[in-house]
This record gives sequence, structure tokens and C-alpha cells, in this order.
Amino acid sequence: MNTQIIATAINEQIFLKRNSLLGIFVGLMFISSPLYKLLEPFITLYDWLYITLGLLSIVLGISIVFTLFKTIKSMGNMDRYTIWYSHFNDEYFNHINNKGFKYSFNTSCAFLVFFSVFGHHFQSFLVNLSFSDFAEFTLGLSFISYSLPILLLLRGEDE
Repeated sequence: MNTQIIATAINEQIFLKRNSLLGIFVGLMFISSPLYKLLEPFITLYDWLYITLGLLSIVLGISIVFTLFKTIKSMGNMDRYTIWYSHFNDEYFNHINNKGFKYSFNTSCAFLVFFSVFGHHFQSFLVNLSFSDFAEFTLGLSFISYSLPILLLLRGEDE
């Protein structure tokens, strides 16, 4: 019985770590497109910067696919209730997961409130962005703000 609890906790930790890594990569993917559109006038001036960003996007795509397969593989060892409802058997992992959700919600709301209040000051800078680009950036920000606290708190557990 004791080894079953330890195995479940280790599986949950592996899943949570891989899921948050996937969240970081997906968030960077969502943020990269609007950032490219904002910085396009500067990027096109230098060929080396254009090539470097292209290579980084290829590495990011490969990282997403690789991490997605590793996350799906780690889901096979867990209960479906844990995966779909994010209810972990270990209380600390529940706490970390809920903290990630709270950070994600608060960061996204603060970002949206900031741009709803002060957005008219940035109209000349944001003229190249459409509404879908702004939504992509907000979605990427929420993915990253969910994943970073989880990775930092899991790192703190290992020390």
C-alpha cells in the first residue's frame, strides 16, 4: 500500500512537471507571433536576427511536439480524474496546481485591465496588432503564468 502511494505521488510529480513545461513552450509559441508582428520593422533590418528567430521557432516547434508526447506518455500512469479535473492525490501538488491557476488568472486579468485603462496611450505602438494577435498574446501570457510558478515550486521541493 505504501509503495502505491509513493508511485502515485511520483507519477503526479512527473505529469505536473511535464505539463508545465508544455505550458511554457505553448505560451512562448502564442506570444512569438504577436511579438514578431510588433518587432518586424526592426527584425527585417538584420538578416542574422531573422535567421536566428526562424531557427528558434523550429526548435520551439520540435520542443512542443517532444514535450507533448512525453506528457501524453506520463498520462498513462495516472487516473483520468486527476488528469481532467486537476485533482491530485498529493495535497502539495494540489496546492501547487491551484497556485498556478491563481497566478494565471490574476496575471491575465491584470494585463487586460491595464490595457483597457491605459490602452489609448499605446495606440501608435500597437497599430500593427489585430484583436486576434492581442488574444494570442493574452493566451500565451496565461499559459506562461500558469506554468512558471509550478516549475519554481517543484524545483523548490527538490532542494
